[in-house]
Amino acid sequence: RSVRSLDSHHEEDEDEEEEPAPARQSQLSSSTFRSAGRAVTMANKVIRVMETVHISAAIGDVQMTRLSKACCRGILDVVKEELKAASSSNDPDRLAQELSAQDDWAGSTPLHWAAFSGNMTIVQLLLDANADPTVRNTRDSSMPIHLAARYNRSQALASLAEAAPHTLLEMSGRHNTPLHESSIEGRIEAVKKILELGKKFEHAATPAGMPRVTPTPRPNDRP
Repeated sequence: RSVRSLDSHHEEDEDEEEEPAPARQSQLSSSTFRSAGRAVTMANKVIRVMETVHISAAIGDVQMTRLSKACCRGILDVVKEELKAASSSNDPDRLAQELSAQDDWAGSTPLHWAAFSGNMTIVQLLLDANADPTVRNTRDSSMPIHLAARYNRSQALASLAEAAPHTLLEMSGRHNTPLHESSIEGRIEAVKKILELGKKFEHAATPAGMPRVTPTPRPNDRP
């Protein structure tokens, strides 16, 4: 199958499960620590250790945290382990830091990777841990819901929309809404789910029910 350009964030072939990439954090020179893939406490300070993950031939190797790697591979047990370690840390900011950690290629967070892999349970675990469903990556300003739509992850898409209904109409840096993303890629299930969710939230009562779907103005949007 043909390969999409690097600017498209991932290859077209779903079978290889290419992922968006979460920004480079501080790395240790010690190969022992780097290979461990875990946060290490030194002098009462947590130093995040990045792992090298091969995404695809087109994208190559990406540096990301162990949590992000588990999210993009859909490894539930490791996600639970990492969230538990972060939440029980003596550092009150540790969990928030883990949830907002970005990779060094696309600036994607663990929630972006979970949306890409489509594991609804992992997506919900991250949301329950207060991961931000409106966070944007740095490569094309995509939110997690854009990736779920792009890769036909309808269940993950539903969880993200439930957490932040207005993201259904948010545009990425390419001026694509989630519906644009799924339509361009021919993702039928995602298209159906977005239309279903849009109808649900549009007719929800306010303020007692779910908020209406209204897009947030972007800085470069013209009147």
